[in-house]
Amino acid sequence: MAVSTPIHSWINKVMDLTQTDSQLSKIYQSCLQGQNPSSEYSIQNGLLFFKGKIVLPHDVGLLNQIMKEFHSSKIGGHFGVNRATSRIGAQFYWNGMRSDISKFVRECAICQQAKVDHVVPAGLLQPLPIPQQIWENIAMDFIVQYPFEV
Repeated sequence: MAVSTPIHSWINKVMDLTQTDSQLSKIYQSCLQGQNPSSEYSIQNGLLFFKGKIVLPHDVGLLNQIMKEFHSSKIGGHFGVNRATSRIGAQFYWNGMRSDISKFVRECAICQQAKVDHVVPAGLLQPLPIPQQIWENIAMDFIVQYPFEV
């Protein structure tokens, strides 16, 4: 009897990029030799894991593909930074992950158009002091376009 399992093309890309990344290749080689820099690193099926999560090399194309899948795809849902970070962080790890995801979500065109910022309002308007003499206070309103015809 034989068992076959599919291997996605991005897994091979991760393995290749891990070998070419200077920092990750040192960790990978030390794990192979049994000299882990930390007990939290491990190797399974040729992939480097950190605390049970796949370690991704800092390749912009690969990271954008992962973030697009977890944020912008039909199952992504265009969630905010916290939810996107927790969803991606459940399976993957890379240095600077939080800042990369935050930048990706801030630059998402759909999120910019459809979502509002949840910030505290600027505050209440304060009345102007009552003038004591003529021409002490001058104000002008600019009307750009009338909503109706004059």
